[in-house]
Amino acid sequence: MLRPLLRSIILTGCLSSSVISHASAGGNELVDFQLLDLSGQKHALSDYRDRWVIINFWATWCGPCIKEIPELVELQRKYRTTVQVLGINFEQSTTNNIRRYGNQLDINYPILRITDEPLVPFEPLKGLPTTFIVSPEGKIIHRHLGPMSYEQLKQWIDPASS
Repeated sequence: MLRPLLRSIILTGCLSSSVISHASAGGNELVDFQLLDLSGQKHALSDYRDRWVIINFWATWCGPCIKEIPELVELQRKYRTTVQVLGINFEQSTTNNIRRYGNQLDINYPILRITDEPLVPFEPLKGLPTTFIVSPEGKIIHRHLGPMSYEQLKQWIDPASS
């Protein structure tokens, strides 16, 4: 129970859209996790091997997170055969509340619920939104703190577009 309290202390607010920090997260180890979506269905990161995976940590109370979601929706729509966006809701809220936000924002990708256990190696987070880009081979290649645009995301998953 201490972990949710620490999360709320660390994440007392989300990042303003002017605060952006890039950090390379390249490593040689494969990453994986299993989380439940809002319907109780399990999603494992390894289910999406051979596709780029965009993992976006967000919360309903985070303005920059909400502003960024249409960018993620567009990326999922356009690159649905080669990319999978996974939205990880990082808050203590009811499933119905999160589902309502998801419906209002027309989210077209799975919304997963964080648990009380740390999601290693993704946590601890320094703020919201935080986005990780995982290669088709299952390695974290980029971590971004703050909101991302469609164009920024596209550069990582479609280098030919640069």
